Amino acid sequence: MGRLVTPSAPPQVQTMTAVAEPPDTYIDRIAKYVPAEIIGAYLAVEKMMATGPDDRTLAFATLAAFTVLTPLYFHSLPGPAACKRLHMLISTLAFLLWSYALPGAAWVSLGLDDPRLAGVLLIVGSLAFGLIKPPPADDTNGEGKVEAIEPPRTGE
Repeated sequence: MGRLVTPSAPPQVQTMTAVAEPPDTYIDRIAKYVPAEIIGAYLAVEKMMATGPDDRTLAFATLAAFTVLTPLYFHSLPGPAACKRLHMLISTLAFLLWSYALPGAAWVSLGLDDPRLAGVLLIVGSLAFGLIKPPPADDTNGEGKVEAIEPPRTGE
């Protein structure tokens, strides 16, 4: 099970006998789209910042930095380009929803904190993200080379 959402196989590959990883389920997609690694690091930095004086600029810069780091992190992972682009977008939106729902200095310093709204947005957003399926994987490995998928061999 990889970190990126597993797309379904393209139609031409589905007709072949191939041992491939099945596409992710709704629950799998929710779990994979939420950037837990980024959220964890963001929480650690937020906790460290809470020990010092309030600094609106630093709080906003931290939120902005982690918002930029989210797609960069997912771009660095191996996987089909179309799937990665979608994952980068959804994971960045998921990070913003989670950062809004968690107590943090950035949203408070901007005067945009509303715990009830944050909770609703987090739940609805997370459930909606699970409905988004990546496009079927193409038959290339990201470098324009066709991946050969051979059917399993039977005894000769």
